[in-house]
Amino acid sequence: MAFIQLALPGILLASGDKRHPLQTVSATLLEDIQGRHPAWTEFKDGALERNAAGNYQVKLYKHRSRLQAIASANSLICKPEGLLELKSGEVVDVQLLGPGLREM
Repeated sequence: MAFIQLALPGILLASGDKRHPLQTVSATLLEDIQGRHPAWTEFKDGALERNAAGNYQVKLYKHRSRLQAIASANSLICKPEGLLELKSGEVVDVQLLGPGLREM
């Protein structure tokens, strides 16, 4: 996560690209998400989809194995610094993992 959020953007910035390497969209959260500490920005593995109206919705990607969850999630849900939890129904920032999601 540190490489994706800090190192890769720094490398790209050094080459003249000011964009973050992962596209960010706004999505409605389908469940509550509890953070570990309000002073931390946290990224949670997400399962992103579009509803019938074409709006993004996201929930935690759950799998028994943490490694499989990381490998299979299609997005990252951002819990920003200053909040301990995110509530179902809130609109949150979600980073897309994988090029196929841009056409969702």
